[in-house]
Amino acid sequence: MRGRAASARGVHIDLLVDRGDARAISIYGVAEGVAEATGKDVDVFDVSQLLPGPFRDSALSEAVAV
Repeated sequence: MRGRAASARGVHIDLLVDRGDARAISIYGVAEGVAEATGKDVDVFDVSQLLPGPFRDSALSEAVAV
């Protein structure tokens, strides 16, 4: 998450989403839309993809709700 090396396009964006019951929302569509809007490389993960443990705890502690 934080401290990730910059890509050729500049800053890299990691998004963690909680789709809850809205499983119809396409993670790939979100990534593509944000990449087009910002010109940045984007990775999007659903919170359900993160296994319990230190990485998940760290990711959730760094999360910023938007």
